[in-house]
Amino acid sequence: MRGWVSAFLLMLLAGMSAPAWAQDKVALVIGISDYKVGGKLPQTLIDAGKVSSALTAVGFSTTTLVDPALGKSQLEDALLTFSEKAAKADVAVLYFAGHGMQYGDDNWLIPASAELKAESHIRIQGVPLTSVVELMKQARFRIVILDACRNNPFVVNWGAMRASGDGLGGIAEARVPRGSLVAFSAAPGMKVPDNGVYADELTRWIQTDGIELKTMFDRVRRSVQDRTPDAAPEYTSKYDGMFSFRAGYNPNATSDRDAVAWRITQAADSIPAYRSFLEAYPASSFAAAATTRIVQLQQVNATPGGGKSTSQPSASVATRFAILLNEGEAARNRADYPLALKSWREACDGGNASGCTNLGVLYRNGEGVAQDYVEAQRLYRIGCDGGDAQGCSNLGYLHLSGYGVPQNYAEALRLYWKGCDGGSMQGCTNIGAMYSTGNGVPQSFPEAMKLYIRACDGGNGMGCSNLAGMYANGQGAPTNPAEATRLRARACSLGYRASCAIAQ
Repeated sequence: MRGWVSAFLLMLLAGMSAPAWAQDKVALVIGISDYKVGGKLPQTLIDAGKVSSALTAVGFSTTTLVDPALGKSQLEDALLTFSEKAAKADVAVLYFAGHGMQYGDDNWLIPASAELKAESHIRIQGVPLTSVVELMKQARFRIVILDACRNNPFVVNWGAMRASGDGLGGIAEARVPRGSLVAFSAAPGMKVPDNGVYADELTRWIQTDGIELKTMFDRVRRSVQDRTPDAAPEYTSKYDGMFSFRAGYNPNATSDRDAVAWRITQAADSIPAYRSFLEAYPASSFAAAATTRIVQLQQVNATPGGGKSTSQPSASVATRFAILLNEGEAARNRADYPLALKSWREACDGGNASGCTNLGVLYRNGEGVAQDYVEAQRLYRIGCDGGDAQGCSNLGYLHLSGYGVPQNYAEALRLYWKGCDGGSMQGCTNIGAMYSTGNGVPQSFPEAMKLYIRACDGGNGMGCSNLAGMYANGQGAPTNPAEATRLRARACSLGYRASCAIAQ
């Protein structure tokens, strides 16, 4: 019976992964450091590299423009070229690290060549944010991230009277097109040190699965404020549906608990599964359909030689675990942390390793409970020892970062490998990300490619897609569009729908 239940759980868990909506996702990452006035911003190039790697790791076709002395004409050319890609894409993301400022009723990206001898020169030598957003409007979904709330080195030339403020000024919701989010590394008028904290937290949460976009930026803000209390990152959004960086955009998605559970129940398609659903959600709009399906299955089982065997082991326990796990995830996505805590604790206390891992996430982030890295690592350890590969991966992250345990890169790598060798392609991807970003190991795109190749050869569509991205961007191997196309087609055939639109 245990073997059958394990197989049943695998089927359910496959249905619980983040939905992969057919998407063409493109990104432009810009880092400028060597300004003609005011000297260098050394951190911007590092931040741009981190963000580029993170976006590529979650399936974006990323163009990276890390140019210390990028002039206005080159900046405009890059934006125009990107607008052409965005026009053909479902999702377009722009990340800018450099100097920016507010002036008049707009925010302005400042190229390295700008001298701004007079304040009014901003309109000639800068690039307005509203124009950037306008260039991206043909994509179905747009994200602009401005890590540009630094000091204003030009003000010394302007005298006491000036109309521009320090940092950036935010953006009114009325000026944000529907289907968009615009994020800033600090609150309006505030400056942040050139220390990379915002990019660190941004890349961490971009690569965390299953988080809706607004919730993700809320967590970025909280994480940044923990490290730089005066920063207070902000964002303005206007869109329907749900977005996550790995899954993409679904304008019709909802996070209703009974709808999530109903999809899991339909995948099981057994009498015990439908009865378990009715016990948990008796008032659901799907209750009538569940009752009808029970009658249909009873009729099939009553037919000699037909339908499912009546000796099939009960799946109610496995189904209940799946419902609890999904109920917790849906609750967390809408910041209902008490319900997420209750659902995942019940699953964990019942012996479900994934429930313990998920519960550990709440303790790690301080969601619904006091932040407690020691308790998080204890729960991750239970999950990992119980066979949950994500638990091993999460525990590896704590060792990598030194949260709740002494920092130990070797132990982090060991735990990531345990997840990878245990059959988790996410574990393999985590190791690839370490090599891609050089975090804890020497940066090596070839080593990252090996991990993605392993995942792809093992039948993981995401591994094939990430490998395609490396060939497309010349990371670890010469640029090879034909191989990138082949790998995207392979990813599509393996069910990774995010590559299907690109492969066509």
